[in-house]
Amino acid sequence: MEQASTQTHQYGLPRRLQAGDRLCVIATSGTVVNRVAIERGIAVWQQRGYRVEVPATLDRRWGYFAGTDQQRLEQLYAALQDPDCRAILCAR
Repeated sequence: MEQASTQTHQYGLPRRLQAGDRLCVIATSGTVVNRVAIERGIAVWQQRGYRVEVPATLDRRWGYFAGTDQQRLEQLYAALQDPDCRAILCAR
């Protein structure tokens, strides 16, 4: 029987989320059509002790998209490059 490799990935695994961690909400595909549902979802995360950051641009619309390609890309990059952002929540 072949044994599983015990090597770990060179980057390691990120630590588990903990209460107090900051989570960033982004909309990188379709526009937010049901803001009430988004708010309910955010409330669940907040009730679990997470700090949820919602950008003012979450309701952006360009056709049926949540902004232009560039705007949506900027939203993703901002969340990825933010050292305090522990997780990204997609609005759709």
